[in-house]
Amino acid sequence: MPLVQALLRVSRVIDAVTGFLGKLLSIIVTLLVLLGVFNVITRYVGPLIGRNLYTQAAAEAQNYLFSLTFFLGFAYLLQRNGNVRVDFVYGKWNAKRQALINVVGHLLFLIPFCILALYVGLPVALRTFRTGETTANAGGLQLYPLWFMFLAGLSLLLLQALSEIIKHAAVLAGAGTNAPQAVETYVAEPIE
Repeated sequence: MPLVQALLRVSRVIDAVTGFLGKLLSIIVTLLVLLGVFNVITRYVGPLIGRNLYTQAAAEAQNYLFSLTFFLGFAYLLQRNGNVRVDFVYGKWNAKRQALINVVGHLLFLIPFCILALYVGLPVALRTFRTGETTANAGGLQLYPLWFMFLAGLSLLLLQALSEIIKHAAVLAGAGTNAPQAVETYVAEPIE
């Protein structure tokens, strides 16, 4: 099983990157909350003191951070097995059947979705970059960073899907007897 072990090492690297991004997300969410508080204060305190403290750019930056949380969170959610499934059926199956369902589901649905979304999204991202398209609001931010964040999130999700396929295929190959335990063995340790 040297091939399985080599693939599991690749999976560990992908998981480490995803784990790092999960830690980064906690910082991004903190910034998002702080920016939200700032936006509320400037929007409502400004008129009380007779000054316009509110900026559309800060409000849109809050939206960008919110979007970034989702885009980067997709891969982390998949890695941590936080995706929605019909657990009352899935949970009753043995480890190999669960692993098989996960491999088939990732191959038939998740990976094609990621590839299709990347194929459709890349021209849009390039167009918004080339034209300098901005949001419709006065003083709006450019849209291309949002589109490239979307593409990065899809790429990370695609990589994490490959990592999950490797781990579940290892279970099918007999590298583990219990899917959740065998898979968790290869999830990267939290980054301190």
